[in-house]
Amino acid sequence: MAAQRPGADERANRTSAGRTARHTERIVKLKLEFGAMAPLLETQLGHQGLRITAGPLRHLQKDADALARLSVRGVLSEKETTYARGRLMKTILKLAEKA
Repeated sequence: MAAQRPGADERANRTSAGRTARHTERIVKLKLEFGAMAPLLETQLGHQGLRITAGPLRHLQKDADALARLSVRGVLSEKETTYARGRLMKTILKLAEKA
């Protein structure tokens, strides 16, 4: 059996609809849209029965908006934007809790 590269398990948890985070007590499946015309993160999380406290949520929304702006203006390449959104998703998954 071939040895798996670091991060291979993480890639196996991705879905086309979003990400799945495996925690010791729970499994969270989360689908979020990013981009200039995407709904607010608070709205998207609420529809999925999740929430994040106001302080961190405000900063995460600003980060998502900044990524969209930088992508549209051509400052970030498609690959850089995808990578940055993935990192943002990881942060959101760590902070999300049941509403």
